[in-house]
Amino acid sequence: MIEADLYSYLKNDTAISAIVGTRIYPKVAPQNVQTPYIVYHEIISDDNQCMGGVIYQTDTRFQVDCWSPIYSEVKALKAAVKTAIVGFKSSNSITTRDDYEPETNLYREMIDFILKD
Repeated sequence: MIEADLYSYLKNDTAISAIVGTRIYPKVAPQNVQTPYIVYHEIISDDNQCMGGVIYQTDTRFQVDCWSPIYSEVKALKAAVKTAIVGFKSSNSITTRDDYEPETNLYREMIDFILKD
């Protein structure tokens, strides 16, 4: 399953684990989680079929959100995640976006990409 592969890949990357340890969560982070952390989720999945109807490849779009109360730390985490996913399962079209959540006082870096499986 590509989602499990992504989680394992991020968790085992030394640059990422140096920043977040094992704080990598699907969909939402637990309440009162220590920062910084990562949340990932699948946005959409597209099955590619050949003329005979057999699925030969699935393209899955993911979003990884990096969270931290320290701007430089969230930027470093974003850079580590981007570096890690380049070339993983043929990721391409990597886009990023800045955000700030005033309710939580956390900076967020959103990373959007497609994996092929």
